Amino acid sequence: MDMDAPIKGRDIGNLTREYEYADGRKEHWVGGSKSWRNNNPGNIRDFNIPWDGLIGIDAEKFCIFNSYEQGKRAIRVDITTKAKRGLTLEQAIYAYAPPQDGNNTEKYIEHIVYETKISRDTPLSAVIGRIPDIVEVIQEHEGYTEGTIREVVQERIGKYIWRTQADKNVRLEHRMREGKVFDWESPPEGGHPGDAYGCRCWAEDINAEDASPVDKMFNSKYRQLTKD
Repeated sequence: MDMDAPIKGRDIGNLTREYEYADGRKEHWVGGSKSWRNNNPGNIRDFNIPWDGLIGIDAEKFCIFNSYEQGKRAIRVDITTKAKRGLTLEQAIYAYAPPQDGNNTEKYIEHIVYETKISRDTPLSAVIGRIPDIVEVIQEHEGYTEGTIREVVQERIGKYIWRTQADKNVRLEHRMREGKVFDWESPPEGGHPGDAYGCRCWAEDINAEDASPVDKMFNSKYRQLTKD
């Protein structure tokens, strides 16, 4: 286990992912592509597979990994598994990026064929050594653009207002807490906003009348770690 890797990742809306580390540090990964925000260069969806490095699921059910390397490794493992099942390149990509998920699967296949010169009807088991090349094209096809990483400096003192993302994915017990006041020293059942696995709720500082809209949203101040 990488001790410098985050232990939790969650979607807090507004094109932002929050990563939490074992020592309590938090970072907000803002903007960029979804593949970058999730450390998921292959845009792999959650199918209850216990991937190495999986630390969260976003609002659209895409995996959040603890590092870019683990996300890229997941692509390689996925394609290798399909090769061991005897799938051709065409069959593997139709399984990886099916049309029902909004993908133009034919263009996906054409892109890989063009870049790798592997024909679509080639069994992947016959070109197992070329899987890293296929992985590179998958990342390119999915798109990978870096955004901004900001360190969150958050003081958990006093009281806060529970806020949700106000969408259909908010769990019932959290929806019932929207707008209610809680104390950091006395957490409600299940913990504070963001403590529960997959929770995208956030705490609004009850004393933040003079804070900027961004500070209110995250109940925090930022120290920027990357350039905009």
